[in-house]
Amino acid sequence: MGLNLSLDSIHFLEYVCFSQGAHLKAKTAAGKNIFYSPLGISTALSMLSAGACDKTHSQLFSGLGYSTLNQTQVNEGYKHLFHMLGHSQENQRLDVGSGVAVHSDFSPLEKFLKDISHYYSGELFKVDFSKPDKAAAEINQFIANKTQDKIKDMVQDLDPTVAMILINYVYFRGRAHRDILKENRPCMKIASCFDVHIEMLHLYKFRCTFPFVV
Repeated sequence: MGLNLSLDSIHFLEYVCFSQGAHLKAKTAAGKNIFYSPLGISTALSMLSAGACDKTHSQLFSGLGYSTLNQTQVNEGYKHLFHMLGHSQENQRLDVGSGVAVHSDFSPLEKFLKDISHYYSGELFKVDFSKPDKAAAEINQFIANKTQDKIKDMVQDLDPTVAMILINYVYFRGRAHRDILKENRPCMKIASCFDVHIEMLHLYKFRCTFPFVV
């Protein structure tokens, strides 16, 4: 089963992704790369919807373009997607999954936790958010383990009143076929409302490792 987003929803997600990308770029040191995952955003919000109800659930579904679907269909769609993405091939590794860091004194509904584990490849672990530094270290260790130590110190300055953090991670390692050669910056029209100039690359015999987490 596929998850079909409406055209308006796709345009909205394009706008959000490129706007957030511009914000991240402004805060990134010169020469550093940014890897941004629309899949990570939609997965995290879909995980959140699995535990939401009433108006909150309706708003999440509306924003994600799921208005014609029910929660079971969305859950099954992500289960199928994670299953497909979980098959690495020769000279290529792709690890995709989720995590739920839950405050040691907080007990979410058991159905929510089971759904996150079953449909979203989620792993549950308890942390004590009343000790922010220790909680951050444990969450960062989880992320580092899942991304082969490529991403460290992702979480900082946690609020001690936090009850739960949803994590989505993607780790990819593969061998491309062409050298990277920087080309010009062609203009791409986004959502029929603004233009973005993007540096295009050619790849040749270049080993690329692209880990990122959202």
